[in-house]
Amino acid sequence: MKRYSSPIIYAVMTAVLLAGCGKAAGETTALETEASAATSAVVEMTAASSDETIAVETVVTDPSESAAAVDYSVASDKSAEEIEGFMMQVKDWIINGDVDSIVDHMGDSIYIQGVEYTDPEAVRSLLSGEESPISNSEYVDSLRDLTSNDMFANSYGISIGDGQIWIQDTYTNGSDNCTLVISTIN
Repeated sequence: MKRYSSPIIYAVMTAVLLAGCGKAAGETTALETEASAATSAVVEMTAASSDETIAVETVVTDPSESAAAVDYSVASDKSAEEIEGFMMQVKDWIINGDVDSIVDHMGDSIYIQGVEYTDPEAVRSLLSGEESPISNSEYVDSLRDLTSNDMFANSYGISIGDGQIWIQDTYTNGSDNCTLVISTIN
């Protein structure tokens, strides 16, 4: 049985090469990501003139294992390092019960378990109480192993895990500078 996979290999490799045209160094396009996934499998092909089987394997790093693969630009103009650093800080504040830091880094409002709060003192009181999500050991444990690889972004902001924490860019107090703030704790 003869299998002619070389046109498929040619098409995939062409897509990978073309996907790289016109992008900045370090960027990954959607087409390149799909092409990389396709080329990471082992491809067997049989030469047209012989029965010799040739195995071709291309090892490609899974782009989802790199936080740089997340397109944060849909939610922020900040760098990936700044966004990921802030999210890890927020996660640590929640794990350590640092209510003051959480309140100091909330925007004009914050959603906590689906309820919007605009008064920082009400947030401080809620987060200091026994019914607070940051007092809930199951919630805190769900955050412990999360890394920047567990982050995603959309038009609502940037989140980690299953949406336990959301952050976003905002202009606070009439400032011309955009800053990252905590927008939701679920």
